[in-house]
Amino acid sequence: MSKMADLDITIQEMLLEGTDPAVIAKVLNVPMEWVEATMVSMEPESGDESFDAFDDAQALASAGWGTDEDYGHYEADF
Repeated sequence: MSKMADLDITIQEMLLEGTDPAVIAKVLNVPMEWVEATMVSMEPESGDESFDAFDDAQALASAGWGTDEDYGHYEADF
């Protein structure tokens, strides 16, 4: 891994341990902006959550695997 990736992981670990961001910046001798950027990257995305409602067939279809109907299987067959 690169030094930057290692540093990012270290910052993440320290944040998860509850270390104050200002202390992290001082201990690691990095700009506070780097710690803040890592904090932002750790936040869950609040984007489109419509994918959470997919059932198995929809998930497979969206992955390019098709659905049961695509392969000649219908609900009545089961």
